[in-house]
Amino acid sequence: MQRAALLIGAVVVLAAAFVALRPSDDEPEKTAVATTPTRSTTTAATPPVSNPKPKPKPKPPLLTSAKVTELEVEQGDTVRFRARSATDDEVHVHGYDQSKAARAGKTIEMSFTATLEGIFEIEFENAGVEIATLTVTP
Repeated sequence: MQRAALLIGAVVVLAAAFVALRPSDDEPEKTAVATTPTRSTTTAATPPVSNPKPKPKPKPPLLTSAKVTELEVEQGDTVRFRARSATDDEVHVHGYDQSKAARAGKTIEMSFTATLEGIFEIEFENAGVEIATLTVTP
């Protein structure tokens, strides 16, 4: 009989605990969330990523009276070149009517859009010396 009384007492205690710990209708239900422990790793300091320096544009070809240079571009491209004369002169691109003064020993730079198709002479105008042939293809 004593065992039965202990068993009934245990059931009463469990029922009371269930009622006491049960959430009420006014309280939101709590959901248990399983978490995974994170592993801590130590790594060597990574150097900050830097933006790579843009490659410098190659210098346009240097035209002189020493030889005739062949320049080839497609129509719509930009024609770029440098020129250096031993004497004061003028660099002239025939057909495009582009020209620029060139002081003795100084390097000048010229650029323009290749709008005309064909083969054009570039020369030191006053000396009458051809320094390049410009070919513009479609």
